[in-house]
Amino acid sequence: MQPDSGAYAVSKDARKFWIDASGREVAEPRRLEDRQSKLRCEPDGGQRVSRNSNGTLLWGIADAAGNIVVEPKYRAITCFRDGLAWVPFDERREWCAIDRNERKRENVACVKNWPDSNVADARAEKMSDDPYESGVLWMRAELEYGLDLREKPPRFVSQF
Repeated sequence: MQPDSGAYAVSKDARKFWIDASGREVAEPRRLEDRQSKLRCEPDGGQRVSRNSNGTLLWGIADAAGNIVVEPKYRAITCFRDGLAWVPFDERREWCAIDRNERKRENVACVKNWPDSNVADARAEKMSDDPYESGVLWMRAELEYGLDLREKPPRFVSQF
């Protein structure tokens, strides 16, 4: 048994489920900390932030103090790594690297599908027949999970 917010994960007769302290079966608890970790940018302590623009969430990055580093104006965004964040450019139908001044880095090749370009033995769950749009939707699903707007995070599927 593992406690989680007053509920316990149990397994009986090959069935996994959750119970409360009285032994009554309950729904799996929502793990806010797990969700919020999807938005955090380590190791600098910043996080991805959103704003609603006409019913669409747009994404950017704030530093550890909460100051906006990248304005929330992208359909999706990765955290900075080695000084670069990746964002989708709809007009190019590619994910491209930007620096902290939001300048597109011309010396770094853009990619069609961000999640698939970074995992060797798995692929991102397919969310559209268009590889570019599938990557954008996958990243948006992860970000929306972080905001507690989705029940489950997107998955990686083994290629083996």
